[in-house]
Amino acid sequence: MPKSLDPLKLQASDLDGKLLIRWMPVRNAQTGQLHIMDGTKAIDVTLDAIQLSRGFYLFARQAVNNTVQLKVDTREETTSFAGPLTTPRSSADLDQTESKIKAERQDGR
Repeated sequence: MPKSLDPLKLQASDLDGKLLIRWMPVRNAQTGQLHIMDGTKAIDVTLDAIQLSRGFYLFARQAVNNTVQLKVDTREETTSFAGPLTTPRSSADLDQTESKIKAERQDGR
């Protein structure tokens, strides 16, 4: 009987005007695919093993309504986010936020 794969637990939220896409870190896959609907605009992002193991992706959204689909191996999950556009913080602030997310992932939060 094949081993079942853990759910991705895909989530999307706003982070200072960017779409923060989170999932449970994946350590046993080489690639994955994010399909983002930013309003009516479709964006496809190929994730490598390092990105999959980080468990998040920041996307500069341009629309109020967003839908995200993540495909890894045979797993596929979809989530949505709707919220007003906000003014993004500086890139230094976003770098600091990205570091905080990485630290949370390493601590198992």
